[in-house]
Amino acid sequence: MGIKHVVGIKYKLSYYRFGELITEYGKPAGYDRARGVEIGNKDVKLEYLEEAFTTSNWIVRIYKVKPPNNRW
Repeated sequence: MGIKHVVGIKYKLSYYRFGELITEYGKPAGYDRARGVEIGNKDVKLEYLEEAFTTSNWIVRIYKVKPPNNRW
């Protein structure tokens, strides 16, 4: 995986909080079973979005835009 992919929004939304999960016995936290590899960046931070809902099996994930820090 290239560096551009790891810092992209699609990567961040897909793997947000994924580095905390143990998905398979004997594998490290953040192991992606579909791809057969451990994810590159386990400490994904979201600046403008926040998680609103995630299903128990992580198939559906919904995010919402964070409110601005200051308003007019």
